[in-house]
Amino acid sequence: MTERYYKVYLLGYGGEHVIGTLTKEQYDFWKDLEEEDIINHAFWDPWDESDENPVFDDTDPRFLGNWYDLDDLMHENGVSAENALITIEEVDSSDYDAKILETLIENVSWEEFVEKYNISLGKDQVIDLEETMDYTEYTFHGFAAEKGCLGVYVIKTDSELDINKLNFCLTHVPNTDTILELIDYAGQDVDREGGDTIGKGYYASVQQN
Repeated sequence: MTERYYKVYLLGYGGEHVIGTLTKEQYDFWKDLEEEDIINHAFWDPWDESDENPVFDDTDPRFLGNWYDLDDLMHENGVSAENALITIEEVDSSDYDAKILETLIENVSWEEFVEKYNISLGKDQVIDLEETMDYTEYTFHGFAAEKGCLGVYVIKTDSELDINKLNFCLTHVPNTDTILELIDYAGQDVDREGGDTIGKGYYASVQQN
């Protein structure tokens, strides 16, 4: 039986989101500063002893640390469903540099894809993190925005790809975005390769819930 290989690309804007718990002392200090101050601390070098970094001593109770570690409540990474484009190719192997045999779909928007192929999502495929998160009173919100390919999924099958057997997931990130991911094909897990993106900026805030 001949194996066939397909790659599903999710392209567009998106990035990495985190939400983490803060103490009242951390919140009270950072809430009165500019977003740029939070970014200079958490997204660059928290230990940098410069005028741009308000706190650099990690024994200081106001110290935050690296933004991606402030994620005890949520950490999600992917393309925004609002502007996602989908490309599907048949390739000759599962290798990263596999040769393209045929392009089945090229840069089709998520909205058009859902309509054209009659894609439906079950309740377990639409997740609202705001409803499931156990919020603490004070939180850090961080986002590293990116553009490009935010997910490459490799499918191995013994027959022609059935687009209707692609199972996706939508994750609503509180107050920001809805992330689109491919979770499996015909009930079988799919391998995800790293994407290829360009950084578009950093965003950060502290909030009282």
